[in-house]
Amino acid sequence: MKLIYKIWFENFDGMIFGEGPCRLLRGIEKTGSIRQAAADMGIAYSKARHIIKTCENNLGFALTHSRRGGITRGGSEVTDQAFELMKLHESLCGEIELAIGKIYEKHFGQKIPVLFYPGTKRYRRQSQIETINEAGWSAKN
Repeated sequence: MKLIYKIWFENFDGMIFGEGPCRLLRGIEKTGSIRQAAADMGIAYSKARHIIKTCENNLGFALTHSRRGGITRGGSEVTDQAFELMKLHESLCGEIELAIGKIYEKHFGQKIPVLFYPGTKRYRRQSQIETINEAGWSAKN
């Protein structure tokens, strides 16, 4: 058994930042490309651009800088503000995982793995199968 959690920041206009945008920005940092980062995450380029623009609009600052193509081939890079936001988000999530684990142990008297919810349908399905197999019961849908 494991405990799964998910957090994000939002305001009245919608999502400001969360694990998805953070993973996307880490991918851009690694590959230098929004298109490649999106492909690595299994999402469309247009969805990746939409995620970035929505977060930028709600945060009030740019998360990426783009370079035009040509001989040197275009690309994107993460801004300093975005890099700092990613570090803060990852640090916060790490502390939340520890806190959730301690709270669970306090109430149930045992430790349990605490994981961030990745959100993919494939993972959710596999996780359900593992939980069913570990518990020896089946879910009725």
